[in-house]
Amino acid sequence: MHSLLEKKQNLLAEKQPPRAREAARRLGVSEAEYVALSCPGSATALDALSFSELLLELHRLGEVMVLTRNDTAVMEHYGVYANPKLRHGSVAILNNPDIDLRLRLGQFKWAFAVNENSRLSLQFFDRYGSAVHKIYLTSKSDSQVFSTLLNRFKTECFMPEPEPSVRQLASEEIRLSSEQRRDLLADWQAIDNAHQVNGLLKKHAVTRPQIYQLLEEGAEQLALGSVKALMESISERKIPVLIFVPNGVVTQIHNGRLHKLVETGPWFNVLDKRFNFHLNLQGVKQAWIVEKPTEQGVTRSVEWFDDEHNPVAMLYLHSDCRADRQMTDAWENALSALERLDGPVTENFVSHGGRR
Repeated sequence: MHSLLEKKQNLLAEKQPPRAREAARRLGVSEAEYVALSCPGSATALDALSFSELLLELHRLGEVMVLTRNDTAVMEHYGVYANPKLRHGSVAILNNPDIDLRLRLGQFKWAFAVNENSRLSLQFFDRYGSAVHKIYLTSKSDSQVFSTLLNRFKTECFMPEPEPSVRQLASEEIRLSSEQRRDLLADWQAIDNAHQVNGLLKKHAVTRPQIYQLLEEGAEQLALGSVKALMESISERKIPVLIFVPNGVVTQIHNGRLHKLVETGPWFNVLDKRFNFHLNLQGVKQAWIVEKPTEQGVTRSVEWFDDEHNPVAMLYLHSDCRADRQMTDAWENALSALERLDGPVTENFVSHGGRR
C-alpha cells in the first residue's frame, strides 16, 4: 500500500501528471483503488447504501459539470443536477435539457468525494473499479453545500476489491444453427420499440454488430472515415441530434447541435460552451447505420463500437425534429453522404454450425 501511494505521488509530481484513468493503468490498479490510495486526505469514502439519497440532494450544489465516459468517448455537460426520478430504487433518470442521464444505481459499487488541487468532485465506480460517473463543482457551485453533503454521507476509508474484468473477444466465432439464426431475425422483426433491443441481445447472447451483420436490410456498415465526416456534417448543417454515450452503468445524452470542432491527435472534440465531447477515433472499430423502431416510427441511427463490440456512442436525429421535413432531409442527406464499407462484412457467425 505504501509503495503504491508513493508511486501515485510520483505520478502527480510529474510536469504533466496523467489523468486518473491513465495513472491507474500505469500503477496496475483500478481507478477506484487509485482514488482510494488518497483516503484519508484528498479523497473521502462515501456510504454506498446512500447513493440514491445523495443524488436527490445534488441540486442544492447549483451548477455542476457531469462527466460520463467509456474507453473511447467522454461526454461533459454543465447544468443543475435537478429532478432525478428514481424507479424501483435501482434506476435514476434525469430528463433535463442540459443534464440528461440514465443511471443504473444497482451497479454503483463505490464512491468518493475527491479534492484535486481544490477541484472538488464526486466520483462513482462499478464493481470492476471503473469510474462510471463523475460530478465536478464549478465556480458557480455552492462549496458549502458540498461540505455539508460530505459530512452527511462520508464513511470510513477502505480499499476497494474490484472483480476481475474478463475481456470478451468479440471477434471470436459465434456458432448459430439455421434455427437459431431464424429465431434471432424473427425476434428482431418483432421489435416495436428501440428499448427492446437490449433484451434481445441478452436472450440470444449476441452483440449489436453481430445482429447487424445478419440483417439483409436495415443495417449498413460504414467506413471508419465516416465517424469524423458525420460530426463535421452535423455541425455544418446545424442538425440537432441526440448523442448517447453509455458505459454499461450510466448513459449520458446530448440534446442539440455541435458547434466548435477541434481535432487533437487521435481525439476529435466538440468544445462548446456548456458541452464537451471527446472521441478517440482510433478506438472506434465499427460504424453502422441502423433502422430501428421508435415511438415516432422507424428512424435511422448511427452507432459506433470498439474492438469488443461495446457501444461507443449512438447518434439520432433529435426527436423534436422528426416532424420537421427540412431537418429530416438534412439528416438523411448527411447519412447518404457517408462512405459505406467496401467489400463484404466480416462475419462472426457460422449458420451451419452447432450450438453456441
